[in-house]
Amino acid sequence: MNEGSIFTLFLFLNALPLAVFRFFPTMDGASHLYNSNIILELLSHNHVFQSFFDLNPELVPNWTGHFILTLFNSFLPAWMAEKLFLILYAILLPLSFRYLIHIVNPENKILSLMALPFVYTFVFGLGYYNFSLSLIVLFFSLAVYFKYRDISRVKFTLLFLGLFLLTYLSHLFFVVLLLALLLGIEVWRYFSVWATSGQNDYKTFLINVAFVLIAALPVILLTYNYLSNHASGDAADSTSGVKESIKYLAIARPFVIYSFDWEQGFTILISIGMWFLLVLGTLLNIRKNGLWFFLKEKAIWFWLVVIFVLTYLFIPNSMGGAGNMQNRILIVVFTTLILFAAFMSFPKWLQSISVIFIVTGQLLLVNYYVQVIRDLNPTAKQIEASAKYVDKNSVVLPVNHSSNWLMLHFGNYLAIEKPIIVLDNYEADVRYFPVIWKDYNRPEMGLENEQIEYILVYGNNAEKQAKLNEQFGSDFKLHHKSKLVKLYKRSER
Repeated sequence: MNEGSIFTLFLFLNALPLAVFRFFPTMDGASHLYNSNIILELLSHNHVFQSFFDLNPELVPNWTGHFILTLFNSFLPAWMAEKLFLILYAILLPLSFRYLIHIVNPENKILSLMALPFVYTFVFGLGYYNFSLSLIVLFFSLAVYFKYRDISRVKFTLLFLGLFLLTYLSHLFFVVLLLALLLGIEVWRYFSVWATSGQNDYKTFLINVAFVLIAALPVILLTYNYLSNHASGDAADSTSGVKESIKYLAIARPFVIYSFDWEQGFTILISIGMWFLLVLGTLLNIRKNGLWFFLKEKAIWFWLVVIFVLTYLFIPNSMGGAGNMQNRILIVVFTTLILFAAFMSFPKWLQSISVIFIVTGQLLLVNYYVQVIRDLNPTAKQIEASAKYVDKNSVVLPVNHSSNWLMLHFGNYLAIEKPIIVLDNYEADVRYFPVIWKDYNRPEMGLENEQIEYILVYGNNAEKQAKLNEQFGSDFKLHHKSKLVKLYKRSER
């Protein structure tokens, strides 16, 4: 079996958890799918929905995933629209990294398998689809950069006008990262040539930097406008502590989604494969080139790993309203690790050992994911099926009695296809997603809100259920019941 066939085999095996069940539940995934349905209802001029929601008039990030989901949801059943979206993501992410390797170092194609774990990160488990999609845009953008930077500056600028905009519409974090990488590459390229050969071609350097900034200018202005409108006065949280942060580096924390106890034994294999390649690959390059290796143009990826590790160790976990910063930076650490692998030259035996560790760990994780998703599907499916007992354009209050953190927004599965207004809509609350509440007026979530026509309860908790029954008394009657879901309807007045 040749290398291309091996890559294809593992590419599809890696996507299996997304394909085998009706849903691949994530914490925010149901909310994204629900909001894609809201967008369709608004575009079709549903007057009831227009009285609750508006499309965000501001060009905000987080549009890419919603646009794709809305497009697929317009001609497919909602569950199938999400499945197609997720499978395409799972295929395109490794393929974009493989394309980058094809451009910069075709001899390293087997290392494109190192991208497989990045399909299932902790932030993907949270349902941060736009953040996850941004990795695809990042790899493709770097491939375009190295393909065209020395061939056609005009074509380079036009392409990057589009790529920067696509990055902005996906996630703001990656706008900063992509611009920083491109400027850093240009600065290091100039310094490396000057340090190793004595050439001081500052004019070419300044022209290259100027073209990057020209391509990024519209997005820089959009970013400034967005940050001005969404400035947060939240104080920065403390870091996790150096000891715990180093532990997360060692076990490859970004690839643990559900359970530390189960998954860290598998993610350690991925971590070994990646760090082994960095350390031994660096030593082999020093042996070949001496300490001059650290000044070579490609050595920038080594230094970027160092810079991002230090950033990760000391950055607060929450800054200006943006959460999970350490996990996001840690993903960047491992991203720069595989970029280091893409650009460097390694013996085939070293590539093979690294890939064996990574693929073995990933296949063990995939097997575990299948078990987790199998257990989550019944609740999601029963909530979705309850929609047939709810009248169109009704207002529903979801009540979560589950102890599983992933089920926080599962109530949104009720409205992924049928026009139903579910009051749990954090996206409309925060104003940096495509859908917002009408006139920024969030409806009351309490039972005193007489607009509420149904109450959806999911998860089994007898104590919480008893308290809820006391609260709504005779105002709501049981309308439909399944093993994991109860649907109550307001009594006739």
